[in-house]
Amino acid sequence: MPKTGISVTIDEANLLWLKSRTLARKGRSLSETLDDLVTAARTGGPAHAEAVRSVSNTIDIAGDDPNLDRADEYIGSLVHSSLTRRKKMPRG
Repeated sequence: MPKTGISVTIDEANLLWLKSRTLARKGRSLSETLDDLVTAARTGGPAHAEAVRSVSNTIDIAGDDPNLDRADEYIGSLVHSSLTRRKKMPRG
């Protein structure tokens, strides 16, 4: 899978822990260690119970479309609006 460079700001203690973990695993880089940790978390690796939260009731469904029959049309309109707005923005 292709990798993408990002900038991450973390607490100094967490950075020290990541460096230590990289050395302990004989990893090639801190980025590799961080990527492995995120992959493990994303794919169901060990997590603290308090870190696991439900997403239940985090969205509102329109009362006039409870089965989301018009959802495709609505999302399509948002994408179209976003793309149209981008074309109108001046380049600088």
